[in-house]
Amino acid sequence: MINGKQKISIFFALLLFVFIGTYLISLRSNQESLLVEDSLEVPYTNNIEINGQKFDLTLAISPQDAARGLSGTTSLPINEGMLFVFKVPGTHGFWMKDMNFAIDIIWISGDNKIVHIQHDATPESFPEVFEPNDPAVYVLEINSGLSREHGFEIGTNITFLPNSEA
Repeated sequence: MINGKQKISIFFALLLFVFIGTYLISLRSNQESLLVEDSLEVPYTNNIEINGQKFDLTLAISPQDAARGLSGTTSLPINEGMLFVFKVPGTHGFWMKDMNFAIDIIWISGDNKIVHIQHDATPESFPEVFEPNDPAVYVLEINSGLSREHGFEIGTNITFLPNSEA
């Protein structure tokens, strides 16, 4: 038999559970709402150049694209990458959930400069979340080691190219 104090404790435990669940759902929704929506015009192409190295990009613009990212992909061609595009600058965190290979994660500011590089992020690092110290609008994922190989560093400029130049 449950007494009055136990009923109150159970009620408050359930109430706390509902509040925490609602809070966690709202956090996920807020993060997804920071991504550029499919219907918005993207002001650039899917090709970039960094230190003379050109990359053909898959754009992650919608929340669905961003959630999937490169997860489940078995490999990435050497001159390709995935670019995540956000509406507002922020310290957008990334993890290696369901990844099959190591990557470099590059955060890029609104003025197209590298603000942080996570070199050699491995699938085994999950559930660690990687994030920059400075705000970024774009996050680029490329094959592990390419950042060092091509001399990418904090402050390096990124150039968005017309599609025909990649």
